Amino acid sequence: MANLESAGLNQFGWQKPLRDALLELDPEQLQRKVAEAETAIFERLQELSLTPDSTEERRALQDATNSLRVLKKESLQYPDWKSD
Repeated sequence: MANLESAGLNQFGWQKPLRDALLELDPEQLQRKVAEAETAIFERLQELSLTPDSTEERRALQDATNSLRVLKKESLQYPDWKSD
C-alpha cells in the first residue's frame, strides 16, 4: 500500500475498500470486505476502459487484485486458481 501512496494514487475510491480488506482480521467481515474491494476495483476498471492514459493506476489495480487473491488464499482458504 505504501507504493500506492508514494505514487500519488491515494485519491482513488477503490483504495479504501482495499485497505479495509487488507487490515480486517475477522474472517466473516473479511469475506464481505474482500467482496467490496473487488467490486470497487472492477467498477474502476470499467471506468478506465474509456481512458487510454491510465497506465499507472491500471498497474496499481492489478497489484491490488493480486493482493486480494493472496489474502483470499491465505486467510480465507480459497483455492489458488492462478498457477505462477
